[in-house]
Amino acid sequence: MFNHFSLLFQPQAGEEEQKDVGGESLLNHHVRLCENVLEIYANVGSEVPLKEDTWEHLLKVVLGITDSLLGQPKGSDHLAERLCPSLLKVLFSLWLRSGMIGVMWDN
Repeated sequence: MFNHFSLLFQPQAGEEEQKDVGGESLLNHHVRLCENVLEIYANVGSEVPLKEDTWEHLLKVVLGITDSLLGQPKGSDHLAERLCPSLLKVLFSLWLRSGMIGVMWDN
């Protein structure tokens, strides 16, 4: 499930100029959907007891999303700029809650 949600974070070309039926830009809609998924990840990490392998998988998914979005050339992706604060907040929150501070990062 975590992997499927991560597919949503792929930037779409030209979405900042395109409008949906309600007149909202597709980028705003995309950002809102991504923020909802980040909230789901954060809620799972804070409300569901997870095994170590599940924590590791969740952290790798969120780290992969972060790497993919923030690895874009600066200014080329408005999605990354809009999601950066929320994304880093969720990543660090999950990492600290997981108790895997030295385990995963030593590899």
